[in-house]
Amino acid sequence: MTKRLTITELEQIRQRAEAATEADWIAETEHEGIFVFSEDIDEIIAGPFEFMQDAVFIANARQDVPRLLTEVETLITEKARARRMLDELIGEMANADGAGYALAAETIRADLEKIRKELIDHGE
Repeated sequence: MTKRLTITELEQIRQRAEAATEADWIAETEHEGIFVFSEDIDEIIAGPFEFMQDAVFIANARQDVPRLLTEVETLITEKARARRMLDELIGEMANADGAGYALAAETIRADLEKIRKELIDHGE
């Protein structure tokens, strides 16, 4: 099982991505082999590669890694928000008495359904 990334590790990945050569990267076959080039400055980024799919993977990492990091940060934020909401709902339930208990239970059910829908919608 893979160990979960820490916030520090995510930041280190972001710093490496930001330090990489800017501009889009492309994989192309040249007479000497398969290389990854920076599209704007026509500079070799990596290579030669034996297989085109490896070069394509590296070339796409230039835009994929920052997008993935942004998505991870969004999910971390959404998870923290859902936890806060759940903690608030549990507190409401604990403080409810008699008639308030049924109302609190209905509120919690509706709020949990809202969270569930948001999580489902995000996955589409």
